[in-house]
Amino acid sequence: MNNQVYSAYYYPTTIFMVDNDEDFLENISTNLSLSFFTDYSSDIFNALNTIRENHLIYYKKLSNLFSNTLKENDNLSPEWFQLNNLSNINKHLIQKMRCKHISTVIVDYSMPKLNGIEFCIELENLPIKKLMLTGKADHELAVNAFNEGIIDGFILKDSKDMFNKLCLLTDKLCKHYFRDLTNAIPNLILSKYQDINDEYIKLFFDIIYSNNIKEYYQLDDKGSFIFLGEKSQAIWFLIIEKSKLEEYYEIAFHSGADFSVISAIKNHNKIPILIDEEDHRKSVLEWDNLLQPLKKFKSIPDFYYLILNEKQINKLNL
Repeated sequence: MNNQVYSAYYYPTTIFMVDNDEDFLENISTNLSLSFFTDYSSDIFNALNTIRENHLIYYKKLSNLFSNTLKENDNLSPEWFQLNNLSNINKHLIQKMRCKHISTVIVDYSMPKLNGIEFCIELENLPIKKLMLTGKADHELAVNAFNEGIIDGFILKDSKDMFNKLCLLTDKLCKHYFRDLTNAIPNLILSKYQDINDEYIKLFFDIIYSNNIKEYYQLDDKGSFIFLGEKSQAIWFLIIEKSKLEEYYEIAFHSGADFSVISAIKNHNKIPILIDEEDHRKSVLEWDNLLQPLKKFKSIPDFYYLILNEKQINKLNL
């Protein structure tokens, strides 16, 4: 994941390729399958139907994923992420077929019945990304199609390192696909720090690169995320407001928590990880086992963060 494109969620999807040359399709698929899920068709009109039907199925599922996310904050209990969103994400993760979701189409320009540009025009109402392969003779047509927004990128078929360039551009377009979907989710509020704060962005992408993250999902409007690695190992990146620490301090102080717990929360050094109703029913005398260390953002006033790895998550029974 080398292209730093930010979105509320990302997971592996399918790259769908269209060309009348089946040998060429198989060659591209073999090369891209090292990094992506792939599918292809040499039947142009069958390909159009497949892509449209796929969109109807998976776009609806994505809408359900964030259907209740970040839109009723004033009516929710004062937790630092929304339990209904985590529940939706868990339901999404058990759907093994989610990787069949087509995010990007790679189409050759020179095809019978419909050329690559005409093919992409047929899909202009869908949010999928469209990448066209062209020859030198079609280069100007490709440039014009790109400038008009018909396609999202193009590559010369006989260019040096064509497959490497194709892989890099495909990766970039997949990420932009999820970014566009993020922007289209009604009532979804991205944290204002996610695009403008270098410290936050560095933390976010450090987690991705250092843990070989394959997918991730936003948990709240503060910028908390759950990440999943290649073997589905989870990492939680949680953003905590100062007001939440103050709230927990009041509960600990007035409910007779141990002095060490009260002191840790008061000094903003630790916070209890309370996830579900069962956690919230626990006595403050049990909070000592739920405390996790916090780090303060240097550049974001009154905000803290913690990163929980798989071992810590399992210990907390999250």
